Amino acid sequence: MTHKRPTILDVARAAGVSKSTVSRVIQKDPRVSDHAQNAVRAAMRELNYVPVAAAQDLRMTDTKSIGLLLRNIDTPIYSRLNYHLHKYFRSHGYAVVQETTVGKHPVSDEADQLAHIRGLRVSGIVVASGTIPSEALVSHASQVPLIVVGRPETDPSLHNIAYDQHTNGRLSIDHLYERGHRSIIVQTVSAEASLGSAVRATAAVERARELGMNVTEVDVTGGVDYDDLINRVIRAGNATAVCCLYDRLALKLWAQFEANGLRIPEDISLIGSDGVMDGLSFIGLSTLRQPVEKVSELTVNAMMRFIREGEPEEPLRLLLPGWILPGRTVATLPA
Repeated sequence: MTHKRPTILDVARAAGVSKSTVSRVIQKDPRVSDHAQNAVRAAMRELNYVPVAAAQDLRMTDTKSIGLLLRNIDTPIYSRLNYHLHKYFRSHGYAVVQETTVGKHPVSDEADQLAHIRGLRVSGIVVASGTIPSEALVSHASQVPLIVVGRPETDPSLHNIAYDQHTNGRLSIDHLYERGHRSIIVQTVSAEASLGSAVRATAAVERARELGMNVTEVDVTGGVDYDDLINRVIRAGNATAVCCLYDRLALKLWAQFEANGLRIPEDISLIGSDGVMDGLSFIGLSTLRQPVEKVSELTVNAMMRFIREGEPEEPLRLLLPGWILPGRTVATLPA
């Protein structure tokens, strides 16, 4: 028979306090009230929870390094996020220890990479991945400051600074609607493949239906079937725009459409998402610009504050909306 070892989160739930409060009680922080200290100690006794000495030492030691788990550095949005996180952390005198997953590796690989980062005695961890599940993060967050960046985090106990993908999806649809589009195709993806993108796509579909638009959903989780998309546009004849999941998919679709005799935007309009690729203004792709720089800056500032002052009682939760970068790939249709 196996027994599950109690965690700091179990103690926090039993005591009715945050994990940060439990951590402060373990570290004998005088700022914790007597009531909270008594509740935490009682929960520790009830659960037979024994703090790991090495983990306590790690929380008390500033190693001047930050762990970064980053997925798909080959994509523009992650590449730009990576650059700015490194830049801002280095400006505070911190080195970044990084693990990166490229391509469709199993989630277990990311969990192993995160464990490796944790073992390097970093002062904090930033997780920028849309695929690693929340349950793989909470045990690490109980031992070292951890911030989930970019994606909207579903676990309320984790710090999260993310793109407001719900608002972003609606902004893209509003842009199309304002220019007269009433029948569109929206690329979608599963939450397991990319949580943030799934939220944005779902919000786009919901917004389009609120506005009374005719919406065709095309799931690109397993890859993009360009022939199918082209056939949908040509065969249906009534779709006037495609809301693409990413800028790279929009550019590939642009090339495929033109290779099949379809003009952009005269025959079909395109709008992408991310807005961070070099040369987009020259190319003229209409897109949703994600606030990568601000997300990076806020993440680094928050981590520095956590290291200096300790984590707040309530997890930090920030969602930052993007904005539309108008281009020449969305036509304005006659009323």
